[in-house]
Amino acid sequence: MSEEQAVTSILTDRVSVVSCGNCKCEIDVSEQDAFVQVECPDCSHFETVPARLGPFLLLGLIGTGGMGGIYIARDESLGRSVAIKVMLRSLGDDKEFVENFKREAQAAAKLNNPHTAQIYSFGQEKGQPYIVMELVSGEHLDKMIEEESPLDQAEVMRIIIEIGEGLQAADEINLVHGDVKPENILLDEKQHAKLVDFGLASYADQAAAGGVWGTPYYIAPEKVRRKKADARSDIYSLGATLYHALTGHPPFDGENPIAVVKARLGNPAPDIKEVREDTDDHVARIVMRMLEEEPARRYPTYASLLGDMRKAYRALPHHPRRRPRGHMTTGVIDRTGPKTGQSRVRIKKKTITKAPSALDEYRKKVVTADYEQKGKQGRSGGSGKGAAKAIVAIVLVLLALGGVAGGYAHYNHRQDQLRLKREQ
Repeated sequence: MSEEQAVTSILTDRVSVVSCGNCKCEIDVSEQDAFVQVECPDCSHFETVPARLGPFLLLGLIGTGGMGGIYIARDESLGRSVAIKVMLRSLGDDKEFVENFKREAQAAAKLNNPHTAQIYSFGQEKGQPYIVMELVSGEHLDKMIEEESPLDQAEVMRIIIEIGEGLQAADEINLVHGDVKPENILLDEKQHAKLVDFGLASYADQAAAGGVWGTPYYIAPEKVRRKKADARSDIYSLGATLYHALTGHPPFDGENPIAVVKARLGNPAPDIKEVREDTDDHVARIVMRMLEEEPARRYPTYASLLGDMRKAYRALPHHPRRRPRGHMTTGVIDRTGPKTGQSRVRIKKKTITKAPSALDEYRKKVVTADYEQKGKQGRSGGSGKGAAKAIVAIVLVLLALGGVAGGYAHYNHRQDQLRLKREQ
């Protein structure tokens, strides 16, 4: 489904008036389509026309899928920004699907982990099921792979370890994600990894008209064979994601999804060290074990997987990551002008006020005293310039040696003597 199809296939209500984010002028948009940009007649600032879906104001399209579209939205009842996935009305007509999907969403809502995006609520509007999720503003792993490949091994391992911790928490409540892939891994403003789309994949195959659900580059072989999926299926998908992040290429490729699946079945994954020669040996063994075709040959639990991953991560050289020029390090979604498929951001600059140290305070006093001394000399023609410099040198040496209190007392004593001499 294209972005345009996703926008037009979702039933929403029109918004008649929007407020200019620049001059607060009210703009009549009653005749405008949703998500087009309109120019403010007063200040020429551009605004995006939102759409209304029940209590939510849809501000822009994040992405699309076979089930519908995901939007940046404003929950007006609670006054917070959210991500909302709106599914096609055809899915809402299937009552059994909606009921099963609702139960899955309720189960996913119980998952509370810093490395999984929280699910807030589930509902229906105009016959369209929707699910409301935490909005994660930051980078996407798939974009990082495209723009920065090859990625630093330590950085990739850190991200995958955090996602593994989120999946481990899900496994503890018997929840399988079902669609682990780079597109579903986001980094928040603090660079913490979060896995999104929990609760959306497990029942989605009911809507796939008999097709294979899951992204073919990362889907576990047992899911292709229509066998029961469990935590080891997510471990396989996580391994394929790790392989892609390290090499810039998925482990299996083809001209179309069917060709990708056929390349996987019956063929081992290509040795990662043949694709990226500098791959750490320990990391390579972890990846290849995660990509074993038979689930029994993979890691049996997340505990065993994470144990090996953390050990490998600690042994890797760590290099500070350089973010792309213009990358948003801290910001908020600008609700006044998101483009279709994008989000404009407004940078919030943080001013850090550092408390002055003891050395700073003493330096300030020394400079002030020296300035006053020079001023008096200029007016009286005194000859204490050399003595003042000697005093400054003595104080700084004492401070460096740790004799702050003694230096300060000595400085005051010398100042008193100089003052007395001048008065005499």
